[in-house]
Amino acid sequence: MLLSLKMHPFLGALLTGGMLYGAALLYTIYRYLFKRSGLKYKGKHVFITGGSTGLGLSIATKLFRKGAKVTIIARNEDKLKKAAETISKKGDGRVQYFTFDCSNPDVNEVEKLLDKAEGEFGHIQYLFCTAGFSLPNMFLEADQTFFERQINTNYLGYVKMSQPVAKRMAERNRNNKGSKLGDSGTIVYTSSILGVLTCVGYSPYSPTKSAIKALADIVRIEMAPHNVGVHLFLPGSILSPGYEEENKYKPEVTKKIEGSADFLAPEKCADILLSGMGRGDYIVTTEMLFEFINPTSIGSC
Repeated sequence: MLLSLKMHPFLGALLTGGMLYGAALLYTIYRYLFKRSGLKYKGKHVFITGGSTGLGLSIATKLFRKGAKVTIIARNEDKLKKAAETISKKGDGRVQYFTFDCSNPDVNEVEKLLDKAEGEFGHIQYLFCTAGFSLPNMFLEADQTFFERQINTNYLGYVKMSQPVAKRMAERNRNNKGSKLGDSGTIVYTSSILGVLTCVGYSPYSPTKSAIKALADIVRIEMAPHNVGVHLFLPGSILSPGYEEENKYKPEVTKKIEGSADFLAPEKCADILLSGMGRGDYIVTTEMLFEFINPTSIGSC
């Protein structure tokens, strides 16, 4: 006797979705348990925007210890000097710093800066864009300058720093004919989970991080023929010096929604980012749950 089993369409979709997410979870666990490091930093020029504090400083410190030649830039010279002293305490790399404002900089000034940096340490092999800040507020209450300032630093600053570097990397590929992705350079864009999962109170901030994600998705595809690798970092909450300033403007409803969110130290975030890059991940996140965001970033045509 044959039995005919019929399943409700909703249950079928639910089962299929559960299987897909289960497979994704197992794959994610596998990647976290079996890490590999495929990037070499010793003797390579690493250029970091926003390198005087927070995530940028942590990346600089860790790569200096791996023997990299590290350039950090930021606006405050005193913080840069202190950061350079911190970076150089342990390791056999080299470090230099330049005072530079990354908020919508003039492209000619960027070129001069790159000439100086590469004049000392050679061509830039890794560019980490980490400069940025968050000033949250409700859409109806936020001053227009909140939007303008964050667009200038969090988005245009990344564009105007990374495009000239990308052009230099592409030119190097034409001259040297790199054989694989990353041979001519690597660009790392720092976005945020709030660029993908939005939250009340972040209308001046989240769109800038969404823009960075879209930018990285496209640049990744366009730079691949030039053997330039691209990574996108989507961190959660980072316990950075800018967090206190952010809280001054954060609406009460936003604080309630966030609750007692766990904050990651910049050092831990840097470890996660560098490990993900070593595995060859395009998108790197600070939380395993956020790995489910990865399939939504399939680029464009």
